[in-house]
Amino acid sequence: MHSTDTVIMKDGKALPMQAWLPDSTEPDSIVLGLHGFNDHSSAFSGAGAWLSEQGIALYSYDQRGFGRNPDAGHWPGDATLVQDATCILHQLRALWPQKPLFLFGESMGGAIALCLLTQTEKIHVDGAILSAPAVWSRASMPRTYRAFLFIMNRLFPKKTLNTRTSRIRPSDNPDTLAYWKNDPFVIRDVRIDALHGVTALMDKAWSVCPTATTPLLWLHGKHDPVIPLKAVQAAMCVMPAQSCKIVVYPEGWHLLFRDTCRADVLRDIAHWIKNVA
Repeated sequence: MHSTDTVIMKDGKALPMQAWLPDSTEPDSIVLGLHGFNDHSSAFSGAGAWLSEQGIALYSYDQRGFGRNPDAGHWPGDATLVQDATCILHQLRALWPQKPLFLFGESMGGAIALCLLTQTEKIHVDGAILSAPAVWSRASMPRTYRAFLFIMNRLFPKKTLNTRTSRIRPSDNPDTLAYWKNDPFVIRDVRIDALHGVTALMDKAWSVCPTATTPLLWLHGKHDPVIPLKAVQAAMCVMPAQSCKIVVYPEGWHLLFRDTCRADVLRDIAHWIKNVA
């Protein structure tokens, strides 16, 4: 069962939300999906529909600065993104007090999940799925990229870069690429200050990796051109071994649970959730 609504934040801000719940029974587990940079909650439509058939409810919302929000394209700050996710987790915990609660972050959403799990304000989360999490530290980025971003953010923070002609392919699935190209709520003119903001978020997420003690399922694609596997292997190495399971898909790209290998990815996610729950 798919539904749409809004969710209210502590400051009164209403964010668009979608939910995918089992049709005839109560869910066994609850998952909060955090979408990636320039994307929105519909990124989880396929995963939500499939997981709901496995008895798992998935909620996802358009984060501030993205999707259907009127401020789409403006970077809200990583602290605000983490606070919003924390607020919604509290609401889901109140709505489903007896159900296991999980985070499911894709790319930027994975970075937000890591920052949330290691923040001072604690909320009980049974586990988190990190799909190609954005943990590419600035130290491992090319100097030319860092220099360009630093200078442009100082001089022209509101300037936008057109991503329509980018040669980077985030997926090997033609349907996913068509969504990325044509969906009206996917941001394609990206502000420099937003790029700078998400880069700082990646740096922060990388730095907190050693302190993550919540059970984690880390998923990555060998062909990922957005968050290259080589760039995040250092983060994988410092994750606490007892709490983190890492799976690398030989045929996977960046948008793993929307790639052509998505059936394997979604089965692995459902199996892991049921084992942890």
